Amino acid sequence: MIRKYESEGSDPSASALQKIANQLNVSTDYLLGIAENPQDHYQDEQINTDENFILETFRREGWAGVARVSVEKLSER
Repeated sequence: MIRKYESEGSDPSASALQKIANQLNVSTDYLLGIAENPQDHYQDEQINTDENFILETFRREGWAGVARVSVEKLSER
């Protein structure tokens, strides 16, 4: 499968990506090119207050919540 991912340009599913990361003992963020260090991952403290608010809203309410707060923020302008 890894050869297929590398040669054919197809992407692994999220669960396959997690399995690969676990086998290689690296973070999925490293495999995706988000983190430079194999053990690092994107930290919530690396984002600003607005980004954190959107992330927390998404975690609680999903995309519908993000859409709601986006409309609210845009109407404030």
